[in-house]
Amino acid sequence: MNTDATNKKDNVQLCVMVCYYIENQMLEDTIFSLLSNNYMDLHIIVLDAISNAKCILRASIDNDNVEIIDISEKKFANLAQLKNYSLKYINSEYFTFIDAGQTIGVNDIRRLCNSPLEDLNMSLISILTEKISCHKLFMYCINDFKKSKGSLYNCALYSGEERELAIRLLANDIKNNTSELTANMHYITLYDSSEEFSLSILVSFAYIIGKYSSLLNSYNLYTDICDFYCKFA
Repeated sequence: MNTDATNKKDNVQLCVMVCYYIENQMLEDTIFSLLSNNYMDLHIIVLDAISNAKCILRASIDNDNVEIIDISEKKFANLAQLKNYSLKYINSEYFTFIDAGQTIGVNDIRRLCNSPLEDLNMSLISILTEKISCHKLFMYCINDFKKSKGSLYNCALYSGEERELAIRLLANDIKNNTSELTANMHYITLYDSSEEFSLSILVSFAYIIGKYSSLLNSYNLYTDICDFYCKFA
């Protein structure tokens, strides 16, 4: 359990990695929503897999905190591969990913930085049982992320990689009775997008088990989930 108020990160150095991988996504809207938070130590990196982000943003975005990295020459099968590759560009203490076209509220960055995990078991249950269509924003410490062997995004998944990683990290720490991988993990729910259901089978499976184990009030099934996910950790 982590209830220490000092784990809230009001002035953390945060890097937001914006995945721009489908042409004509509303990239400008995403950048404007991030900048509207007026967060002091914010570094925005646009991962440009299309090679036109500079043209789109040149006229509208003039901010030294926004960096564009052209990765269009790289070929990625899915977002998990793109995210794993892009970790080397992060120089801030903490990071989070967001897709181009998604927007956040004007206080969501501060809300994220002030939303540390307070209980591993309850966090796992919450992520498993919340509606699949609810979008979450996860924040990690880059040093924890780099040293945690096997905890990178699962490249076998073509969707749902953010939720799957969080479940896997939580399951690993619960199983080992530690908080090594999740001590600096934060997350918030952004919004519900009921029309989007393209999550991986693995994540959907975990959601269904979590939902019904909650209805049956059987905590043993959550232990089984930890065992299941630890095989992939």
